[in-house]
Amino acid sequence: ICRVVFIHEEGELLKVTDMETEDPDAEIVKFREAVEKTLQDLDGAREQLGSNLAGDVAEVFTVYELLLKGEEFCGAVEAAIGGNLSAATALRNVVLEYVGRFDSMSDDYFRARKEDIQILGNRIYGHLIEASGKELPEDETAVIAGRLVSIADIAKYPVEKLAGIVSGEGSVLSHTALLAKALRLPAVMGLDHYSELRDGELVIVDGYRGTTVASPSEAVCEEYRRLIREDRVLSDDLARLKDEPAVTTDGVRVRLLAN
Repeated sequence: ICRVVFIHEEGELLKVTDMETEDPDAEIVKFREAVEKTLQDLDGAREQLGSNLAGDVAEVFTVYELLLKGEEFCGAVEAAIGGNLSAATALRNVVLEYVGRFDSMSDDYFRARKEDIQILGNRIYGHLIEASGKELPEDETAVIAGRLVSIADIAKYPVEKLAGIVSGEGSVLSHTALLAKALRLPAVMGLDHYSELRDGELVIVDGYRGTTVASPSEAVCEEYRRLIREDRVLSDDLARLKDEPAVTTDGVRVRLLAN
């Protein structure tokens, strides 16, 4: 239950229109500088999150770096720039090509990886246009919202200042959702009407139901506060059991596995 802050007021790559350039060499330099700044962002995000990174979430930083340091992705963008496209247009085209590849896969997990490509593209584009980051209110926590919130977006802010996450795109299989779970932050991914929320508006993020409640009444807020208290009690009770042996009441030891 907190006020929402939209963190992506600019810098959405897929909104880029077709533009050409008369100086491809200069555009390639801009692109390479944006890639280098994105790599620095990733290093900073990994350091900021530290021990909060689960294994599979930590690995995505390695994947991002391999993609940015490899020849295929960046080479494709630079080749498109060489065809007199602006760096932003070339980047958009290559990202869309990659997204199409992932979208055609039958496995849900691999299909969800298109989000990582879009996030990486947005990150690079943000540096191309020198987009400024959105600051959170100094004296209160906030729900961060955007069209596609990334783990790097989360890492920009101290965890104690975050109350929840709302993303217009993304799935429960996304790395953003996995990190939110690790941080015990309620998150709603793929919220169709996220853009109807207003910056600074009070919102309830119901991660269990995958919904939000905008401008709730005091009665609704109080009911959710009760549910939050009950959830914390349950979590604390379960935490006390996690190191106990997995033995049934009649003495049979069982093996518990979780994904």
